[in-house]
Amino acid sequence: MHYPTVAIQTVVAIENGDGSAASGIAANVNAAVYDESDNFVANIVVAEIGATGMYQGSFTPDAVGTWKVLWTCTSPVARMLKTYFVVTDQLTDILADTNEIQGKLPTNNIMGSSDKDDHDIDIDNILIIVTDIDTDLGEPGDAVGTGTVHGKLGSTAEFAGHDSIKVELIDIAAALGGSCDITGS
Repeated sequence: MHYPTVAIQTVVAIENGDGSAASGIAANVNAAVYDESDNFVANIVVAEIGATGMYQGSFTPDAVGTWKVLWTCTSPVARMLKTYFVVTDQLTDILADTNEIQGKLPTNNIMGSSDKDDHDIDIDNILIIVTDIDTDLGEPGDAVGTGTVHGKLGSTAEFAGHDSIKVELIDIAAALGGSCDITGS
């Protein structure tokens, strides 16, 4: 890719009818530049690279688009069209877009929440709920008991030979019409 106001080097190799390099014929070689709208811009100065039959020239596009160079040679007869894609400086454009997006983002959010203070209420609310769920409904050795945490019915029971009890929280409405299995761990 190429950019506006940056010179583009264009090169073409010209061969004789037998396939050998057509060297020393710079006077017979022409390179015409056409802009992004296919308008003729100018003929560029052509020079041979050493004695290789390769000829070069340069031009500087002034706009974005597809630019063309029509290489012609009168003897031996040759013709070639080369195209060059001229684009904006994409890295500069990407940086500008990134800066614009970053300018729209909140600068003081914690953990991806919508809060904009230094104390993230959403995370604290989650912690309170988790702590409440872990509230004891009884101790090992206690008789079978029940309790509620945030509208859920919990049950606990002592199982001989076990030090810990699995507490299951179930929806109270479901508990009234159903059953609850309590499992020891």
